[in-house]
Amino acid sequence: MEAKRLMKVTYQDLKKGIRLNAYADAVIWSEDPSPTLAGLRFGGYAEVVRGLTDAIYGGATIEIEDVDGSFLTLKSLSKQYRREVSHEGLYAEATLIAEDEIQESSKSQDEKSRKHAQKDDLFDDNVPQQDIPAHICYIFCHPGNEDELFQAIDQKSYVPMIPEYQDYVLAELKRRRILRPLRVRSLYQELEAWKLCCEAKDQNLVRVMEDGLKRGKIKIPGASPGPSLLDGVHSVTDYLNTFGVTVAERIKKLFVPLFDPAAEPLSGEVLDINEYVRAHAGYPLYDAQLAVAEAIKRKLGQSKVALIVAGCGTGKTKIGSVAVAAAGLQSHQISAGHSKTFSIVLCPAHVTKKWVREIEESIPNTFAAVVRSISEFDLLYKLYEQGSRNCFAIISKEKARDGYMRAPAVIFRKWNREGLNIARPRANEEMPAVGFSPLRHVFCCPDCGAVIMENISKDGVAYCVPAGPRFFRSENRENHKCKICGSSLWTALNPTLWNQQTQWAKLGSYGFVFRPLLNEYREDIPNEAIRDRITKLANCPDIPFPIRGAYRTFPLSSYIKRAYKGKIFALIADELHQYNNNSGQGDAMQELLSTAKKVVGMTATLVNGYSSGLFYLLYRIAPRRMCQDGKPYRDSRKFDTEYGVIQNIYEEREGAYNSNRRTVRSKKGSRLKPGVSPLVYTRFLLDCTAFLNLTDMGKVLPEYEEIPVPIEMAPEVRKEYKRLEDTLKHVMKSDKKACKKILSSYMNLLTAHPDQPYGQPAIKHPFDGYDIVKPKDTMPPGAIMPKDQMVLKIAEEKIAAGGKVLIYTNWTRLDTPKRLLKLVTERGWNATILEAKVKPEAREDWVQDRLDHGLQVLIGNPSLVETGLDLNAFTTLIFYDTGYKLFTLRQASLRSWRINQSAPRVEVYMLYHAGTMQHKAIKLMASKLAAAGMIEGSFSEEGLSAMSECEDIPNCIERKVNIMRVHANRDSALVLAAQASKAVPKITTIPELKGIHMEADARLAMLTMTATNQEVSIRASMPAAVEESGSAVIPADLLPDILKRLPGDQVSFSTVGPGIIHIGSGYAEYRLNILDAAKYPLPEVPFLEDTIPVSGICSLARQTLFAAAAGDQQNILKTVRLKVGPYGLKATSSNGFCIAEAAGDKNCVAASETCILVPARSLSILAAISLDSDVYQMGLTREGLAFWNGTTMFCTHLIDGSYPDTDGLLDRIQGAYSASIEAAELYAAVDAVTSLASADKDSSGRGEIMFGEHEMVVSAETSDGRASVPVKALILSPSPYPFYYDFKQLMRYLKQLRGRITLEFDQNGLLAIRPGETRYLQSPMRAPKQAAGGKAA
Repeated sequence: MEAKRLMKVTYQDLKKGIRLNAYADAVIWSEDPSPTLAGLRFGGYAEVVRGLTDAIYGGATIEIEDVDGSFLTLKSLSKQYRREVSHEGLYAEATLIAEDEIQESSKSQDEKSRKHAQKDDLFDDNVPQQDIPAHICYIFCHPGNEDELFQAIDQKSYVPMIPEYQDYVLAELKRRRILRPLRVRSLYQELEAWKLCCEAKDQNLVRVMEDGLKRGKIKIPGASPGPSLLDGVHSVTDYLNTFGVTVAERIKKLFVPLFDPAAEPLSGEVLDINEYVRAHAGYPLYDAQLAVAEAIKRKLGQSKVALIVAGCGTGKTKIGSVAVAAAGLQSHQISAGHSKTFSIVLCPAHVTKKWVREIEESIPNTFAAVVRSISEFDLLYKLYEQGSRNCFAIISKEKARDGYMRAPAVIFRKWNREGLNIARPRANEEMPAVGFSPLRHVFCCPDCGAVIMENISKDGVAYCVPAGPRFFRSENRENHKCKICGSSLWTALNPTLWNQQTQWAKLGSYGFVFRPLLNEYREDIPNEAIRDRITKLANCPDIPFPIRGAYRTFPLSSYIKRAYKGKIFALIADELHQYNNNSGQGDAMQELLSTAKKVVGMTATLVNGYSSGLFYLLYRIAPRRMCQDGKPYRDSRKFDTEYGVIQNIYEEREGAYNSNRRTVRSKKGSRLKPGVSPLVYTRFLLDCTAFLNLTDMGKVLPEYEEIPVPIEMAPEVRKEYKRLEDTLKHVMKSDKKACKKILSSYMNLLTAHPDQPYGQPAIKHPFDGYDIVKPKDTMPPGAIMPKDQMVLKIAEEKIAAGGKVLIYTNWTRLDTPKRLLKLVTERGWNATILEAKVKPEAREDWVQDRLDHGLQVLIGNPSLVETGLDLNAFTTLIFYDTGYKLFTLRQASLRSWRINQSAPRVEVYMLYHAGTMQHKAIKLMASKLAAAGMIEGSFSEEGLSAMSECEDIPNCIERKVNIMRVHANRDSALVLAAQASKAVPKITTIPELKGIHMEADARLAMLTMTATNQEVSIRASMPAAVEESGSAVIPADLLPDILKRLPGDQVSFSTVGPGIIHIGSGYAEYRLNILDAAKYPLPEVPFLEDTIPVSGICSLARQTLFAAAAGDQQNILKTVRLKVGPYGLKATSSNGFCIAEAAGDKNCVAASETCILVPARSLSILAAISLDSDVYQMGLTREGLAFWNGTTMFCTHLIDGSYPDTDGLLDRIQGAYSASIEAAELYAAVDAVTSLASADKDSSGRGEIMFGEHEMVVSAETSDGRASVPVKALILSPSPYPFYYDFKQLMRYLKQLRGRITLEFDQNGLLAIRPGETRYLQSPMRAPKQAAGGKAA
């Protein structure tokens, strides 16, 4: 490039005296709304280019001088460029391209405020999970290439487009200024740039498509008028039954399989090997097995990696062996001179001998041996070289990387005694002094003594400084060896010496820390566990910190990689899913994979239910694709964000009562939930994976059924369980720091307690040491549990029919296996326990030996039989409890569902206690199973899969085709909607809460409406004719009004598509947008025996609510205190100036007195939806208090705190003065004078009560005048002076009274009224100034 032809780029900061110049050959910018840089390619001196790049990235304004001398000033988009910098000596070139941006107007305030907490988030929140915000996309293509432009728009937008729409879409987007051209000035390369401006949810693109369809400009290919084929589709299964064949045909056209057994013959290599198998094993492979082997062989002929995902019992070992052998034979024909191959099998330890047997009976001219060490591997390879046969080295994954550890060998010096001249550059005054002082501590090479240096970058400029201790956390390319002498800076870890030294410590995955300089690690501690261990090290500086693990000097996998690279033909990685995390065994598989020319991975469960279970596995088998997909190895969060299901957790804080602030919603963190996008399959697995199920084998299989069995706990066990759960939940909410420490214990206790409600350990506070909760023994040891009874019932039925039963128990610390063994042997059945001490390779013979002696019941942990073991004799499997590992569950449940199973049926029972942590665990496993099934192509709505609550792709598809159809009485539906709408919040940040949750249940023939403001929930039901069960969230501001205006007596509700509901009655029809019902927080229904009956709620509310506090008063006074005891129900309220107490239902009794504080506004809502005659069941729930009458449920949160001693005040008052008067006459008199008192701001509604001889005088005096009304009364004890009260407050109480009442006053004017079983107390007000001489308080 000639400098005179380039465009000059200038950035200057006059305040800092900085001016940077470089030269560009291409610049792209937008002039709408102001000139803004979209792309730039420039070059110059390396320091200048880096500085200018950082300045532009930071949002600086630059100036471009064109070749004709004109100037262009461009703003930059702060932190919105993709930067690429390349170096060539002193010269560097940089390219900045604008990245797609989210418009500020679409960002909510809470999203901005939580940026500071992103370091604590588990996952990146940059990609929205539910709503698509408004965004701007930048598109670059060749000039005039509209095909390329349309494809880019299709990729950038969320609106599906097809090639037939291209001309219309491009013309319309340009006409509407949605697609805008950018200015381009490029000297050497012709290009075109565009800016695509998309509204939230791409609404403007949607309108373009809708308008085109309406006007006939575009049409859906193949569409025809008439009834839709989707009319009968209500689930994923219906969809596949209807369109499965069509979808399959289209997939075949788009993705041509490597091998089609229906149209192509098997290769000679596979057929020859199959004949060898027939001769030596006594049976040939099934057609489906041969087809998979052929496909894998062909894939290995094209690329390096192929995967087999085959169900349990499909013969993966045979398939993989045949595929590799056939690929080897094919390579011999292609590469002359290579007549034999050396391959490796990496597998679990207990199946190594099985692999030796399978290989030698499946592959001709081949021998195999188990290898446990480097010397054995060398010996086996030497035998291979000396012979003429193929060879397989069988290595267990445990031995491949059996504890190999290296530690830093550098020497620490407290100061730089060489006095290196490491001066701080003058141009970087902000650079911290640490690292540049001659007196700084340093680490030196153990051989040459040179100071170890590390590279850092500041403001785009690289510096070389003495390495700090964090530089040696783990061994990598930068710190592996000394750059001066080349000596290794790491050495094999000697356990004896290590456990005596106090300088270094190993903290798990965090790495090595240097103990004398622990403070330098404070700023990048990843979690509390590491922080606690560092604190422990700091508190005990002189105590050695033993390391956990083994200490061998060199891993077997690393040795093979270095010594045998290029000599290994194939690697078979059995149980591939076991290498899906960041572990040493995973690294061993990666090293062997990089050594081999061909790789076959095999598993029955590729996905563990979470997207994170695929990240490291995909990086090991397809690193290039992961990089091309933009998923960095160091940050798995981006992968989980795109391909997983992430739940963001928010916290809402109400504004103070004396504040005008609205509810603040802030993000607290994120967590990964079960679910994997099918895009993982299409992008990473489709062209390299063969899937095989037992149902593909062409053999009649026995029936297989999974049967979840809910079990009810004994009443005393359930009561104790609820106490433990509530106590622990309270601690989890109130003590966030302790919550993290006790979470595991909390889950373990609640999971194990229902199965063994005795002998459970207490959970202690992690910091203070006291017992947070101590479980009570509710049953004696050895007692028969309800779950035991179910096991015995199932076993008795199956054994009587001649079957055998396998019982799985996961919890090793419980006495469940021994208890079950005792119960079954007492019934005369032959039973035993498979214990872990039985070696894996001997388990199959051990079981067979027991079966030969008449074994009927086998009890064991499912992890002991998850691989390499067939248990065909057991056709009834019972999971006494369920763990959390999907692989273990699937493998253990299919132990006896095999091709060679002769029984007609296999049943798997999964027992769990309903409404407990066990229930949640089995639902989680169901969700994981559903997620794995999506990737593996297996859909099920039966058995365990039916319990899935997975909120990922399957449920999204299900919701899209979900149809709700229900018919109900319009007036009754209006009553339900009116009741529910009283709980709808006026202001909320959660969209779903603005609606009413409607649910139709065909089984119960009921229509239910629910609403909540997260303090109060109302759930009302009515009989209805339900055609299809379903649910929806309908806008609460529309539903009651629509129901009120409908003309007919009946109303119908039906969802007609995603997010649309149809409401019809007579000739009127409405179509409304609805929200996702799955996100609605439904209230909990209390257990019936935990409730007591109560009536007269309306009357109780009328007599107390008026006295409750409002406005800015204390929160505790804004409640009504309900007391339940042997005397019945009582309610009390007070605002600090008066007290009202009322007696309620005397039949609502409890053995001991209980007090609860109900928010006054909650009680007023309950009264508004109730009648005096309504009888409710009242009970406490996890969330608060619930009232339930069979059709309506009302739930409210409760207020924690100590209520004032109102009982003492009511009991202690002594009436010094009193009078008897008609309540209605007194109310009329007070009402008459209140209008005058209320008009005067200074009087604050103050009124006067004075005693006469045969009457009481009620009066009020203001600056405008005086009003008085005498009322006849029987004066029992007159007062010589008047008293002053808030007449507005007094009227609210008098309005409730009928008949004659007695007024009592104490010496200070405290007024008490006690008609019947109610009591009222009101404090006096100060006398006005003109009455100051009186004795008014």
